[in-house]
Amino acid sequence: MSADIAADVIELYTGYQPPGVGGCGSYKVGPLLDATHLSPEEFWHALISPYVKIVRFRERRETGDDIAKLMFGENEMDFSVDRATRRALLADGKFPVQFSFLPNGGRELQELDTEVGPIRGRMSINDALRIFIGSDDFMIRWITDGQVEPRIFPSVMPLYEEKLLADMSESVCNFGYKELGRVTVTKSRLPWGSMADTTPPTVLDRTEIENSGKDNLPDLLQQLSQSAFHRGLGYRPSGTQCAVLRGVAPVKVLINGRPMFGSAADFFEDTCIDLNNIPLSAVERIEVSPDAVSFAHGADALGGAINLVLKKSDTQSADARYQGARGGAGLLHTSIVAGTSEDAWLASLVLDYSEMSSLQGDERERWRNQDFRRFGGLDYRSSFSAPPNVSSLDGGSLASLNSSMAAVRVSPAGSIDFAAGEQNQSSLYAWQDIVPAIRRMNVSAMAEREVGSALLRSEFLLADRSVTHQYAPEVIPGLVLGEHHYQNPFGVPVAVQAALTGLPSPQTEVDSTLLRGVLQIDGRWSKLDYSIYALHSIEDAATTSSNWVDYGALAESLSGLTPSQLNVLTDRPGLGGSYILSPASTVRSVIGGTIFSASVRGDLFNMPGGSASAQIGSEVWREFGDYGNVTAKLHRQIVSGFGIFQLPIVEGVKATFGARLDDYEKLDPVTSYQYSLEWKPLHRLRLSASYSDTFAAPRMFDLHFPVQSTSTVILDPSWGEIVPVTIVFGGNEDLRPTIGRSSTFGLAFGTPEDAFRASIDLWSVSLQDRSAVVFPVTLLAYEDTALDGRVVRDPATADDIAAGRRGRLRTLDVRRANFGGTETRGIDASISNTFKTETARVTPRLDITYTDSFRYADIPSVRDPGRERTGVADVQGTITRWRLRGWLQIAMAEWDTNILARWNSCYEDVDAAVAATGRRVCPGMIVDFNLAKEIGEHLKVTVGASDIFDHSPSFSEVFGTAGYDLSQDNLVGRTAFVTLSVRL
Repeated sequence: MSADIAADVIELYTGYQPPGVGGCGSYKVGPLLDATHLSPEEFWHALISPYVKIVRFRERRETGDDIAKLMFGENEMDFSVDRATRRALLADGKFPVQFSFLPNGGRELQELDTEVGPIRGRMSINDALRIFIGSDDFMIRWITDGQVEPRIFPSVMPLYEEKLLADMSESVCNFGYKELGRVTVTKSRLPWGSMADTTPPTVLDRTEIENSGKDNLPDLLQQLSQSAFHRGLGYRPSGTQCAVLRGVAPVKVLINGRPMFGSAADFFEDTCIDLNNIPLSAVERIEVSPDAVSFAHGADALGGAINLVLKKSDTQSADARYQGARGGAGLLHTSIVAGTSEDAWLASLVLDYSEMSSLQGDERERWRNQDFRRFGGLDYRSSFSAPPNVSSLDGGSLASLNSSMAAVRVSPAGSIDFAAGEQNQSSLYAWQDIVPAIRRMNVSAMAEREVGSALLRSEFLLADRSVTHQYAPEVIPGLVLGEHHYQNPFGVPVAVQAALTGLPSPQTEVDSTLLRGVLQIDGRWSKLDYSIYALHSIEDAATTSSNWVDYGALAESLSGLTPSQLNVLTDRPGLGGSYILSPASTVRSVIGGTIFSASVRGDLFNMPGGSASAQIGSEVWREFGDYGNVTAKLHRQIVSGFGIFQLPIVEGVKATFGARLDDYEKLDPVTSYQYSLEWKPLHRLRLSASYSDTFAAPRMFDLHFPVQSTSTVILDPSWGEIVPVTIVFGGNEDLRPTIGRSSTFGLAFGTPEDAFRASIDLWSVSLQDRSAVVFPVTLLAYEDTALDGRVVRDPATADDIAAGRRGRLRTLDVRRANFGGTETRGIDASISNTFKTETARVTPRLDITYTDSFRYADIPSVRDPGRERTGVADVQGTITRWRLRGWLQIAMAEWDTNILARWNSCYEDVDAAVAATGRRVCPGMIVDFNLAKEIGEHLKVTVGASDIFDHSPSFSEVFGTAGYDLSQDNLVGRTAFVTLSVRL
C-alpha cells in the first residue's frame, strides 16, 4: 500500500490527517510493504497507532482482532448521525476535502439538502462510511478471522466524518476543526452472539423499530415469520403478552443478555414473560433466536430466546404518540430519553408513560351479534338476556298465557308486558372488553464508568402497570322469582333468566410493580476477558376481582320475602341492586430472584485456522415465589456451570462444543450438550449445522401446591352412569424437567454490510416429558393406557365381571404429570436487497417460515401418538403451514416510507369440542403503513396505520362463543396513529 493511500485510510477511519497539518509536527506515513495479507493486529499497528490517539469504544478490548472486526464488518456498532450534522460535515468550509473530490462529482448545497439523509442504525464502520460518502468505491475486505486485505481505489479521495469515530479534543494535536457536538458510537461489551450461537439471531435495530410504526414489543414481534401466533391484549385479564416462536414455549427473554423471571400476575399459567414490561422507547435493539442459544445464556430456552438491548444514550429526545381505533382503544404514549457522558463514563435515563382506553364488544359486529348462523356456525346468543325471560316451574302454562315461557317486553314508558312462547336473546360479549383499559409507567436507567482496564455498569428497571378488564355481565340462571316479589304478576313462583346489565359489569384489576437491578464489572486480566454480575428482580402483583354476584343474596332478593327486592323484570335487570354484589377480593403474588454470575473467556492454543478459545462460567440462582396465599412462600437454589470451546480447525472452518450442568434444589441435576460446525468457503457464504439439548425445570408452584381433594360426580364410561368420585389435585413433587432437543442446518449469503442478503435454515425441535394438567374426563377416556396410579377403583366384583365393567370408581388423580411431547420441523428463509435510485434508498425484505409438521401429544396415555396441529385450528395456538412477512422501506432525503405485510396460510377449522367443521379459515393479509418526515433539525413527524384495510376476522368456531380464532386474528381492526419526535 502506498504512503498516500495509507494516509487516506487513516483519514477515512479515524478522522485525523497524519502529515504535519496545523503545527502538528512532522509525522510521516510510510508505505506498507508486502501488505497484501496482514494480520489484523499488524495492520492496525502499522497503519494507525503510530499517529493518533484513538477514542476508546465502550468496549475496552482494543486488540488488533477486535478493532479489525469492528472496522471490517465482522461485528457491528450503533450509529446515530442526524441529517443536519452530516450536511454540516459535507458542507463545512473547513472540511479538508472539498466537493470536487466527491466520488460522484461536485454537488451544490441544494442537492445536499435533498439527497443527504441521516445515518442511523446498527452496521459496520465500513457500511456507515459507505453510506456517509455515498459511494462503494473503497473497500477494506475482511478475509478470515486472521487476515484482512486493505484495498482502496487510488482514484477516489475518501471523505470521512471527524465525529464518527473520534473526538478531536482527544487528538495528539489540534487540527482546528469546527466543534459539531458528540456523536455516540457504542458497542456491547459481551455481544449477544456468543461462541456457540451458530445461527445468527434476527436483529431489529433502533431504525427498524422506529420504521415499523409499532408501539409495543408484542406487536413488533408479529412481523417475524417465526412468530407462529399472536394473542391480543384482551386474551389474558392481566394484559400479559408472551412470545411464542415456532409454536414452542417457553421462550427465554433476556435484557442485555441477562434473564428475566416469570410474570407474577400469571402464575397459574406456564412460565410467561410479559413483553409489555419493557417499553419500546427503552430498547435499542432486539435480537431474536428461535433456535437454542449459547449455554452462556442458559440451557432452558425450549422455544428459543429474545434479547432486548436497552438504550444507552448521551443525547436528549422526547416522543409523544396518539393512536386510536374505531370506537375505543385510544392510546396516549409519551417518552423522554436523557443522557450525558464524559471520557470515562456515561449515564442514560428513559421515562415512559402510556394510557390506553378500553374497547368494548358492542363496538364490533362480531360480538354485538353472536348469532353466528350467518357464517354457517351456531347461535351463541344467550337466553340469560336483557330484557329477561320467565318460565313456569312445573312446565305448565303461565297464568293468562298459553305457554310455559315468555319473553319480557319493556315499553319506552317502562311498562312491562309478556310475549308468550317467545324468548329474548342477548349477545353477552357485547359488554365484554376486547381491549382492557391499561396504564403503564416505566423507568429504565443505566450508568457505566471505566476504571482502569475495567468497565463498571449498573442498570435499573421499573415497570408499573394497572390493567382493568371488564367481563360479560353476571346472569340469573333460572332462579326462582317468588310469588311475593313486587314484579311477579303471575301469583305463583316462576323461573327467571336474565343478564344483570343494570349492575356494574364484573371486572378484574391487576396492579403490578416490577423492580430489577443489575451491577456488573467487565474487564481484562492478563490474557483473559472476564464478566461478573449480580442481578435482583422482584415483581409484586395484586389482582382485585369486583362486581361479582353473591348468589345467596341474589336468591334472597328474588324471593320477595325481604325488604330489598331486586329490580329484575326490566330492560336493565339488576339496576340499583349493588347490595347483591360480593365484596371485592384481592389476591397477591410475588415472584423474583437473585442471580450471581461470573465467566471468563480467552485463547487456549493455536490451530491451523487460528486460536482455539474457551469460555467458562458459573451461576447461582435463588428463586422465590409467594403465590397469593395459596402456598407458603417458596424458594429454591440453582447452581449452574458451563464451558464452551471453539476450535478453528482450518481456515474458514470452525467447530464449537458446549456443556452445561444445572443443579436445581430437590431435583436431579440436568446435563446438556451443544455442538456446532461452521464453514465459510467464501467470505460471503456461510454454512452451519448445530445441535443442542434444552430443558425446562418444573415450576415451584407445580411442585409444591398443597395437595387437596374434593368430592363430585362424573360420568363413568365403564358403568355408563353418573357416579360419585374423589378428585385429587395440587402439586406433584415427582415432576421431572421437560427435555428438549433442537437442530438446525443453515446457509447464508451476504454480510451485514452487503446490499443483498439471503439465508435459509432447516430446523427441528422435539420436547419430551412435558409437564401438563390432567383432565378427569380425558383420564377416564384413556384409562386402559393411563398413567399408573391415576385412576383408583375397587376390585371388580363378580357382578362387575359378569356385567363387563370395572370396579367402582373411587379416586381420580388430576395433578400435573410428565406426559406427551412435541415434534416440529420446518424451514425459515429470508431475502433482502438494498438499492439506490436518484431520489431514494429502497430496501425490500421477505421472510418466510414453512412448518412441515407440528405433532403434539397431550393425552395422559403412554401410547398417545400425538395429533398433527399444522394447518388445524387449536385453542392452544393455531400453527399455520406458511407464514410470510414482507417489509418495504423507502428512504428519501426528507421522507421515510414503510409498508409492512403479514400473511398466514389457510387452515382447517374445528369447533370447541375439537371436531372438524369442514370449514377452511383464511386469515387474509394484514398491511401496515407509515410515513415519516423530518421538519427542521430537531422535529420528526410520523403518521400511519396498522391494518390499513380494516381487515375483518375470518369466522372460526375453535374458540366457540368468540366467533374467531384468538391466536390468528383480532377484532380491533384499523388503528391510526401520529407520533411527534424531538431530538436535541
